[in-house]
Amino acid sequence: MFKKNQRRSWLLGFILILVLWGLLLLRSLPERVVLGAERAFAPTMPVGTDLSRILISGSARTFSSNSARVTARPDNTSLITLTSGTQQTGAVWAADGAYFDLNRETHLGFWMRNTNYSNYPGEGFAFVLQNDTRGSRAITSFMNKPVLGGESLGVWAADLASNQTDPQLLALSAIQRSWALEFDSHGNLANGSGAPGKGNSFDLGTAGSSRSHHIAANYPSRQETYLQRIYRPWFSANQYYYTMNHGNLLVEKPNLTSPDWQHVSLIWDPETQMMTFSWDDRDPQTGALKPSFKSQAVPLDQSVFASGNGRVRWGFTATTSSNNYERTELILDRVPGGVRGFVRNELFNETRQEQVRNNTSVHTGDLLTATYRLDYLPSLLPWEQIDINIDLPKQTHFLSGGEIRHANGKTRPLNAQWLHKEPKTGEQWLAFHLVEPLTPDNYQVAIKVKLQADLHNSGFSVAPALAAFNTPHLRLNTATPRYDLNPKRLITTTDDAALEYYVSQNDPLPKIHGEFSYTTATAPKEPLAIENSDFAIKRTLNGQLLSYEPVSAMSQQNGRFQLANEALNTSQLRPGVNEFTYCLVDKYANHSNVKTIKIILMSGQLRFGTIAENVAFADAQVTGNKQLISRRSAWEIEVFDDRQHGDRPTGWQLLAQATPLKQADGRILAGEMVYVEGSDQQSLTAPLIVAEKNITDLRDSTSIATDRWQNDEGILLKLRANAVAGNYSGQIIWTLQDDPSQDS
Repeated sequence: MFKKNQRRSWLLGFILILVLWGLLLLRSLPERVVLGAERAFAPTMPVGTDLSRILISGSARTFSSNSARVTARPDNTSLITLTSGTQQTGAVWAADGAYFDLNRETHLGFWMRNTNYSNYPGEGFAFVLQNDTRGSRAITSFMNKPVLGGESLGVWAADLASNQTDPQLLALSAIQRSWALEFDSHGNLANGSGAPGKGNSFDLGTAGSSRSHHIAANYPSRQETYLQRIYRPWFSANQYYYTMNHGNLLVEKPNLTSPDWQHVSLIWDPETQMMTFSWDDRDPQTGALKPSFKSQAVPLDQSVFASGNGRVRWGFTATTSSNNYERTELILDRVPGGVRGFVRNELFNETRQEQVRNNTSVHTGDLLTATYRLDYLPSLLPWEQIDINIDLPKQTHFLSGGEIRHANGKTRPLNAQWLHKEPKTGEQWLAFHLVEPLTPDNYQVAIKVKLQADLHNSGFSVAPALAAFNTPHLRLNTATPRYDLNPKRLITTTDDAALEYYVSQNDPLPKIHGEFSYTTATAPKEPLAIENSDFAIKRTLNGQLLSYEPVSAMSQQNGRFQLANEALNTSQLRPGVNEFTYCLVDKYANHSNVKTIKIILMSGQLRFGTIAENVAFADAQVTGNKQLISRRSAWEIEVFDDRQHGDRPTGWQLLAQATPLKQADGRILAGEMVYVEGSDQQSLTAPLIVAEKNITDLRDSTSIATDRWQNDEGILLKLRANAVAGNYSGQIIWTLQDDPSQDS
């Protein structure tokens, strides 16, 4: 009994396992079918363009068994599915009017996603430029038939004949007159006896394993792209197979089967003959550029296309194989040919009259203008049905006065009703539709948004604000720069500077001393504490910014500053008028009013000419009375002034100071040298002006004793009544200076 019951239990268990296995099998079979079928559009798919009038697809206009198809999403985004099953070849090509123009800068952008359906993904896809005579029917062919699946990706040669000894003949099976950028998700590494005639060796020497991914570019129709290898059997003729020269290997190990959408940007520059390739450069959620991404420029030889007008066809090709297959999907967001255009933006600080750039400063309360310019380039289609969404930078608010201005002269104001707000997050954005299409006659529109920075008492960074310009055929994004929003402070300065200084070469420049106060913009009568180390002096000379001068370096007292002449000398000046400006700047980039000072550098020199080493007074008899003794005739005192100063009324001054007259034994004369002008006599014990250049006197050279003094004037010797006869000597100190009365 025990054994019989045991057998029945085992049998029931076996039947139960079979039933469960059958249920699992029934559930797994539909899932395997669904993998290659159409799927509902994922909500995380990026937004793209409408390609219904741009692309050619389907077998009727391309080639038989073309697996590619283009479907439309509800938002008019076209989704390209190049492959979705085993042993497939798919291709889509641009229509005749949507050509890639090599004569001008051309942009193309697309999102890609490869979904792996096998143990190993494969084979990959390629972006292709071609001028093949087959046009939209161009595809890799063998024996005049399209090659389905395999390593060619639909564009490279078909290495399917083991007796092919000529690389040039091999290259004829590729798309002719072409350049290809491949996204290869499977390493084709067959070697030796298993390689000839199999078409599975192109990645030898490039890929480390069959799982290796790479992105590379080269010319499919050139024989140099293919490198011959020979397999030599013992008892039969040699057999041939080929590896591929991958030319510009752009990304060695990318993840081409990531579940995320990845973006690719291409920019053709006709001047440098370079194609710039950027990989995974945009965020799939926002479309904004990532902070960092891989970008590389590669040369492209236009002669390969043999195009007489510089126009070529662009498109995508892809393949899978029997064991390695994937679903390759593309969404284009920038298309050559259909609608061509670009967007640029500028954020201008109206309060400070300067452009806001990345990491520059904006102050609370500043008035800003964000300008977005859309430029239309010659295209197959007009740029129309443009839906615009402009995010306002955080901590700003919308002002009236903005406008939309077209190149054809039409304008309309920005409507405040287009402004939307999210109360919880504080986000604000403008959403509207551009009524006027952009065409060759109306090639530009400028959208000006008036803003004001909110008031705050602390500083913080404001992130870029995104703006999107979407049409069925072209979708462009731009963003404002990242800037620092800082509190508004008022800096008020006073100084002892003149408005003009006249200087000659090698003259020292005067020091400028000043004081300053510091308050908030909201409470200008309540002074803030000042630390000189928080301030610097911003200086310019003739429009050129000089190095900043720390306030604390030249002044030990808070609230005071000094402009040192060591920081600026006459060697930096140009002849004539120079404009020097300065202002004080705090750590929040607030600045005081700009002070402008003119510095006039005069060419030539003011200098002494001939100066007699020894001069004397006439011999005199001591009479016991006061006397005024005249000069002897050999007083040579020459001033030379060849400065060029235009119409400026300037002159010079000669000062003299005399020491007491003494005999050899030290006895001092009872008298002194004096300066006599008319009836006036002045002592020379201190420096005294004894001659001046008249502003109307245009002579370069002046002899003081003869040109400025009469015989009974100038420097004379005054004797007192108690003077004692003897030989006396002393010194006269001459000082020549620019006339200070003309400096202000």
